[in-house]
Amino acid sequence: MAVIPPPEHDVFAPNGFVRAELLEPAAEKALQRAVCWAADTRWDSVRTPHLFMGLLSAGDRRVFDWCRLIGADADSLLLQFGVLFTRTRDVKKPLVRLNREFFSENTIRVLRTAHERTRRYERDLIGVSDLLIALFAPNGSIVAGCFENAGLPSERLAAMAIAAEERQVEPESR
Repeated sequence: MAVIPPPEHDVFAPNGFVRAELLEPAAEKALQRAVCWAADTRWDSVRTPHLFMGLLSAGDRRVFDWCRLIGADADSLLLQFGVLFTRTRDVKKPLVRLNREFFSENTIRVLRTAHERTRRYERDLIGVSDLLIALFAPNGSIVAGCFENAGLPSERLAAMAIAAEERQVEPESR
């Protein structure tokens, strides 16, 4: 049974919606895109592949740098995950929202893990790197399993996400 943090420490507000004030704009955009990907692929909940697709399509340079470090292209990965996780067109496009009710247990775990990481590093906002690293945290996710099958262990993927994050610490003006 999952332990639910007190409301003031959780990524979800008491009404179930994601607390946008805890997210960097790029992370919020990735979550909004994840919701769209869930509906577009005919799933009635946001699962970790949708979160990953949201990260890939949010246009953040830390994600692009991570892709480069693992020798992949964000657009190609997005296409592959879209093909892998799209249900038949016979299924009606569902209504999905940025609310806990519409998130899988694994996606909730990833969000909470990302939030814990943010707090551990004494930052106020969850970033795309936090979400990406949390996707490859222990306990696995469908996304980590896909990469594991391709010969890329989750530990390496997380290490590359950390490396991409550290490269982006430099000022934006460069």
